[in-house]
Amino acid sequence: MTACQSETEYYKIDWSVKLALPEPSGLAYDKLRDELWSVSDENHGIYQVSTNGEILKRVEIPDGDLEGIAFVDDSTLAVLSEESREVVFVSINGKVIDRKPVFDNGVFNNGPEGIAYDADNKTYWVANEKNPALIVKYDSLFNEIERKEIDFVRDVSGLFYDNVDNSLWMTSDEDNKILKLDTELNILKAYDTNIKQMEGIAIDHKNKAIYIVSDSEEKLYGLKLK
Repeated sequence: MTACQSETEYYKIDWSVKLALPEPSGLAYDKLRDELWSVSDENHGIYQVSTNGEILKRVEIPDGDLEGIAFVDDSTLAVLSEESREVVFVSINGKVIDRKPVFDNGVFNNGPEGIAYDADNKTYWVANEKNPALIVKYDSLFNEIERKEIDFVRDVSGLFYDNVDNSLWMTSDEDNKILKLDTELNILKAYDTNIKQMEGIAIDHKNKAIYIVSDSEEKLYGLKLK
């Protein structure tokens, strides 16, 4: 993996709103409903959120320490539990459908932190936060396809797959960076920002927006998609 040679840009915040959601960690865009989904790493909650930050619904699952979420289809979400080191497949009404272990062939000091899903190819990317920062690609049955260590940031705090241009978006909390990657995990674009403790990112082409959640501030941020 190599970084592109262009200079890092700075991404300005367009707007922000306080969320009635404790410690949001993870974000997914539901293009069918033009809404967002997030999880709390303080409780067991999965939250349906409008694109202006209104909480529309909350469901609860048994798993704790939820750290990532991906929209799979119109009725299914994939939620990442750091506590159990599993991807938990959940209906939008909170029914647990299936579970798949991640990082089951290695010992890591920090747990899974982000998940992204490519519906066209039915593949998943799951990030280990750090020590090492790592992204693992899985097929639809959660057989590992490949893994790569991330050496251009200190941690990975959020992931999102953009099917419009077949790219991965990633946040780094410790480096305050937003990165756009190709699916080989090479950097296409890198942006600095001053959002604290970014732990989720989602891309919305309909509204030309990048959404980011801050864990510590409990805020949803909107940035104009370039």
